[in-house]
Amino acid sequence: SSQVALIEMLCPHCDWGREYLLGYEESLAEQCHQLRHKGALIGPQLDGIAQRGSLRILEDILDPNRNVDKAFQSTRLVMNDGEILSGVIREEKGDQWLLIQPSGFQTTLKRSSVASMTRTSRSLMPDNFGELLTDTQLVDLLAYLREEP
Repeated sequence: SSQVALIEMLCPHCDWGREYLLGYEESLAEQCHQLRHKGALIGPQLDGIAQRGSLRILEDILDPNRNVDKAFQSTRLVMNDGEILSGVIREEKGDQWLLIQPSGFQTTLKRSSVASMTRTSRSLMPDNFGELLTDTQLVDLLAYLREEP
């Protein structure tokens, strides 16, 4: 792909990647992922991701629904009152579910309050996440993710 070739050609700037992933309060990556004890644990924890290699990390960023672990698959819930919620069910205890919504908001739901539930094979990560970054930003983020602590 052209982005893989770009990664091989450009000199990455890890500082920008660090700022993007962990420095901005509004960062999507920080809202969902934790790296080096910073960020949230809605999506997969990213310590050790460097072992996957550049191509695999890039694939995960550009096509987040390609290979979603069951623990991070999205669930759509229609409540008895008609409200629609989506997120990841983190815990199931008795007749209750702990739902983590894309915003990070956690709510405990009783199964009896849910009219229908649909589990998907999709991630909460936006399909267009890679498109939100310039090529240079993508290279910098990848460089930071590949950096050993």
